[in-house]
Amino acid sequence: MPRQRSRTSQMIVPARTTKQTGLIYQRHPDLEDAGPNATFWQGPYDATPSIEYGITQSMMGSFWCCRERFRLHYCEGLREYEPWERVRAMEWGSMWHEGEHAILEDRDPHTAVLAYAATLATRYRTKTTKIMNDAYMINLMLNYYIDYYKKHFTDTNIEPVWAESEFEVEVPIGSPDVFTQHPILRGKMDGVGLLPGPTRPCTYLMENKTKERINMDLIKSNLDYDNQVMTYLTALSKLTPEHNLPPVGGVVYNIIRRPRANQTLSALEAHLRREPEHFFIRVIRSISTQELKEFAITTLRPTLYQICGWWNWIK
Repeated sequence: MPRQRSRTSQMIVPARTTKQTGLIYQRHPDLEDAGPNATFWQGPYDATPSIEYGITQSMMGSFWCCRERFRLHYCEGLREYEPWERVRAMEWGSMWHEGEHAILEDRDPHTAVLAYAATLATRYRTKTTKIMNDAYMINLMLNYYIDYYKKHFTDTNIEPVWAESEFEVEVPIGSPDVFTQHPILRGKMDGVGLLPGPTRPCTYLMENKTKERINMDLIKSNLDYDNQVMTYLTALSKLTPEHNLPPVGGVVYNIIRRPRANQTLSALEAHLRREPEHFFIRVIRSISTQELKEFAITTLRPTLYQICGWWNWIK
């Protein structure tokens, strides 16, 4: 089983404006009393017992976009303040995941969703009504999702292996003469399951995504280019031998359509009763070993190489 560890609470602290950028930033609470030279992220290599080390898929995306913002965010612990309208889609997905996680643990999903919504409401006090409306939407959809899942998704014969599991794997990126340590690739998989194959079962990554606009042709054609999917499949391919699992076969991509923010609960429920398949979609995509090798050579290892080289230079 991949390592299970609790994460540092990402509480919001009073915001401040930096004169250099004019943007409003918030410093991570762990660094508030640690002095100006304290570093939040401990680098791409193993830094146990700290829990802030290694490289995640989202960190790679941040590094690609802007190295200076990456430094401010991860090394200085500064988080750009984001208004509710900008984070709503992400937090809607987080609330949905809270509900799904509660279902897997035989807890009440509605209570879990409302508890997460309450924490958001304390952070965005002027948006409490909108946040709670989203929570009520999610709880309504979860009722139909559970029923729809049992009736329509059982034909795939997925045998669950892991759910909501954090992972850590070492990824060699170059000559040991240059890099004496291997970077740690970290993340959290929504799930892992076994699916029947032509001759034997294969191990599949299970990803759950919430989206308002869904282009099925684009999703189906681009899954083998999706950075998160391919990064997690690469990590999974390194974990399967350790846990006596069959080789990696691909991804089960569950999509939950996010309703419009201004949709009423009565209209949403009527649509769910009439057309549940509009909201709950599953795509199963096979990914070959060769595709994973190409991703590692062309994308993953070069990115990790650059992050490690950058860290070695600035530390």
